[in-house]
Amino acid sequence: MTSHSEARVWGAGPYPALAIHCTLGHSGMWRGVAGHLSDLLTFTAFDLPGHGHGPAWDSTTDLHRACCDTALPHLAEPQHLIGHSFGATVALRLAVENPQMVRSLTLIEPVFFAALNGTGQAHLAAHLKSAKPWTEAIERGDFAVAARLFNRQ
Repeated sequence: MTSHSEARVWGAGPYPALAIHCTLGHSGMWRGVAGHLSDLLTFTAFDLPGHGHGPAWDSTTDLHRACCDTALPHLAEPQHLIGHSFGATVALRLAVENPQMVRSLTLIEPVFFAALNGTGQAHLAAHLKSAKPWTEAIERGDFAVAARLFNRQ
């Protein structure tokens, strides 16, 4: 593994891949997967805003947009995009906004509430109601309580 200030890089395969971790995770979570694919891929992973060594998130800007903006410098050439959970929704948005930079798209357990937005209003409304305790904790800046409530679902 080579560690850069903004990303970790593993492997020396002929194909570049960009991996985006889940909420409450960090780029190092991809090390095992990257190790198994090191002969096929040069695997890059970065930390999302507010995670690991990623840039700070000011909690006033749209987190999803901030995550995509953090990823954009790593899309310097067409590559495989791989995302897990919330990171999968970031990968999907990057692919929609930058299709010329995507060789393939792998979405692992994309969070359904982000995917539901605009497509399943009744399901989205039910989810938002059940998520209210942890979203209110985020709004008041109590991130530890929000994480605990989120992980109980």
